[in-house]
Amino acid sequence: MNTINKLFLKVNQFEGYLYPVLFVLLVIFITGFFYTRSHHVDIFNLCNIAVDKDFLKGNSETILKAISRIKNQDKNTYKDICRYVNLVSENPCPVFHSYGGALQYNNQPGCFIKGSKIIYINPAKEESEQVISQRIEAIKKYSSLSKSYWLKPD
Repeated sequence: MNTINKLFLKVNQFEGYLYPVLFVLLVIFITGFFYTRSHHVDIFNLCNIAVDKDFLKGNSETILKAISRIKNQDKNTYKDICRYVNLVSENPCPVFHSYGGALQYNNQPGCFIKGSKIIYINPAKEESEQVISQRIEAIKKYSSLSKSYWLKPD
């Protein structure tokens, strides 16, 4: 009986810390949930890529699926994407607002801004295999341009 009383005393000592700890854990969980909805996070490969969505015309899920498929299908390209791309923005290419110029050609799915680690991809609302495949090719292409830019000799 004496050990049960000691156990209850120990539980009562920590009761004051229970609610603040639960609150902090809840805040961390909610923050992590929303963070992973707008980022591709891969802890084991030290990869964190932000995905900027066009709220009216875009669908960031297709970008996240494209990055995940690249990870599963082409490890070397995935490592390059993680290293040379910080942001995939689902917005039209800001060719006239780019410092150093943009690497974009007519009728392309997006662009890469020289001197940055940002890829712009044209918005697409639908979520189909065709759109995901187009985004895979665009992300591979523009991450390759980013890699070439950052590895070029000065």
